[in-house]
Amino acid sequence: MSLELYRERLRRIETAAHLGVPDRVPVVLFMDFFAARHRGMKTSEFIWGGEPARIVMQETAEEFQPDGVLVGSPLHPLLMQLGAWPTKMSLPGRDLPDDAYWQFQEKEPTMLLEDYDFIIQHGWNAFLPKIIERCVDYMPAPDVFPKLMAINDQVPKDTEAWRQQGFPIFCGKADVTPFELFSAARTMTQFYLDLYRYPQKVIDAMDAALPDILEVSMGVLKTSGVNRIFLGGTREAGAFLSPKKYEQFCHPWRKQMVQAYVDAGFEVMLHLDQDWTLNLPYFKDFPAGKVSLHTDGFTDIFKAKEILQGHIALKGDVHPTMLTLGSPEEVDAYCEKLIRVVGKDGGFILSQGCDVPMVARPENVHAIVEAAHKYGVYGK
Repeated sequence: MSLELYRERLRRIETAAHLGVPDRVPVVLFMDFFAARHRGMKTSEFIWGGEPARIVMQETAEEFQPDGVLVGSPLHPLLMQLGAWPTKMSLPGRDLPDDAYWQFQEKEPTMLLEDYDFIIQHGWNAFLPKIIERCVDYMPAPDVFPKLMAINDQVPKDTEAWRQQGFPIFCGKADVTPFELFSAARTMTQFYLDLYRYPQKVIDAMDAALPDILEVSMGVLKTSGVNRIFLGGTREAGAFLSPKKYEQFCHPWRKQMVQAYVDAGFEVMLHLDQDWTLNLPYFKDFPAGKVSLHTDGFTDIFKAKEILQGHIALKGDVHPTMLTLGSPEEVDAYCEKLIRVVGKDGGFILSQGCDVPMVARPENVHAIVEAAHKYGVYGK
């Protein structure tokens, strides 16, 4: 029965992701830290992943019954530091209380000015030992790569465990652009100065880093059992950069990444935090029907519908503040609006903005799923 339910849910999700009209608007939720808090697991234990953390997430999904989940296991600190946010981290149970979120310590650069030249000459993978030395202070450096391999080896096992339970996973690997990596490693302030002081050096280093980033991510994705990459972004947004700077330093690399994944037979979910409304027209450069856009509540998702309808599927976008401080009635009303407007003619997946906050009210999370059943049936 679970496998039949899995196939039904997967068909619903993928129909919407490919711009089609499913039987009902699907719901895909990102419940990681929320699952830990809701099920009584300390985040100081949860962040290290493994079967106990996955089971907590599965138990939470079983209770709330979305059609699918965004990822199948917590994002381990190593995955965050080496693949998304190369800074030191304050960790629950060590630097922070046992039930706190982790925090990125973006105080001092972990990538020095001369490291641009190193990356230009040797690539991003050759630079990773320097990131490990400067960022990872919770395990010996020789243990890092074996641990990464063990984490990646666990991904297909987690995928199968979710499949047996009846829940599709939407994304099998997380990734970011070179711009996002550099902005964290250099610190946001210093990196934005680099864009003006050393623009060609930044461009050359991003060109040199890109092949390594793609190679590693595709290798993990191929074995994950899931055919879609999570391609994140924050600091490329129009909230931070002018369109001119976005065109100069951001869009060419994001476009190359999307195209490379699609050419390799994968699909892409753009997980974009902050306000990307100014950037929406650029997304029409991406292959139609192969990309979905997950917004966090700041980007105007209704404007995204106007601009991208028939080209990119939309996913979102119940704001985390509403899930934490709002009422079930407010969530219900907003979900109805999303379904009626953004969900019109298909190509829409109902979801939270960004992820479900750790302190979200459970009744508000239930309200998202219930709204899809009340308002999301096509053809009624």
